[in-house]
Amino acid sequence: MKKSARFFCVLVFFLFVIWHSAATIFTPKADFSYYENRSLAKFPTYTQESFWTGKYFSNIEPYLQDHIAHRTQAFQVDTWIKLYLLQQKVVNQVVVGDNLLLPYLEYETVFEEDIQQQAALMAEQVAEIAAVTKEVGGRYGYVFVPCQYACHEQDYPTYLNNRADRTLWTRKYFSKYLSENNVPYIDMGEILSEKGCLQSTSSTIDNHYRLQGAYLTYQSIAEHLFPLHMPQEITFTDVKNPYLGSRTRKLFGIWSNDEKLQTAAFEKEIPFTRMDSGNIVPSTVYMMPKTDTEDVLYNFYMGGDQPETIISTNRPQLPKVLIYGDSFTNALECLLYYSCDELRSIDLRYYKEKSLVSYIKEYQPDIVICVRDYESMISFDGNGNMR
Repeated sequence: MKKSARFFCVLVFFLFVIWHSAATIFTPKADFSYYENRSLAKFPTYTQESFWTGKYFSNIEPYLQDHIAHRTQAFQVDTWIKLYLLQQKVVNQVVVGDNLLLPYLEYETVFEEDIQQQAALMAEQVAEIAAVTKEVGGRYGYVFVPCQYACHEQDYPTYLNNRADRTLWTRKYFSKYLSENNVPYIDMGEILSEKGCLQSTSSTIDNHYRLQGAYLTYQSIAEHLFPLHMPQEITFTDVKNPYLGSRTRKLFGIWSNDEKLQTAAFEKEIPFTRMDSGNIVPSTVYMMPKTDTEDVLYNFYMGGDQPETIISTNRPQLPKVLIYGDSFTNALECLLYYSCDELRSIDLRYYKEKSLVSYIKEYQPDIVICVRDYESMISFDGNGNMR
């Protein structure tokens, strides 16, 4: 009897291995992992050199890991166990709270002097861009906005890093040196805190602000930096589709939430044309899904990060505006075009045709706005590489 049971277990295991191996080989292969938001490994190209050096075989391993059958389902089961059975506080680099998902922040040693020096150097670079803008007859303004972890510092467990010191010193010294360089700026964390809506305008499942946060940023730009033509009325409407924020995405979509993305309607709609990277695209700022049930992502706003977008409303009495920055500009652009004859947006992480200085000199905008979040605003990578 015992031999029969052992034989049955071995047989079941053997059949499972054969079935799973066959499924891995014959199942159609995807190129992209939706939940991980990354490209999957491709089957390595054979060369004699890679064969004899062993590189060919070492490259097969990540391919098999990425394309093993039922890989996503296995991750979902593993995530579910960690979330609901083990009730772990950190799962897949996400800090799980009550109705809140935050990024796990690695432990780090931060020196105030280093932050101060970097902020001074960045402020000098920004001042150069502001000077170029002034040379072409335009006005420059810098906007820094709180990312999600900065809005929810107190929601981190005491044993986890919340980057409070880094955030404090970054804001303190960058604002100080911008002032010393006579660069107009606004700190949206300060403004939102004064309004009592710092947390309510932040997404609970994503790094960005909600559309109301983008609207308050839009209002603050008009109040503190530039006198913009603003809409008298605006109506926000929830998008019915489930919102898959970057944090829920890392949890493979099994963490339930009721947060919704929104659209904004003005009292009078403004006709416009739109070009992305030189190509005419549909005149819309919201990438509406085809059904009411499919997930929507933050790229719902403006279709995500674009190297260059040009929105023309053909109202020459209004200013030509250039905005640059990371993905926080996306939701803001959905509103800002209302105040512009032409709104141009560039993301220097992807736009490589010319430098920001050259772009400003050629385009000669009336207004130039930089928008960066607390995490990146003194970083010289991407949109910090303005020279």
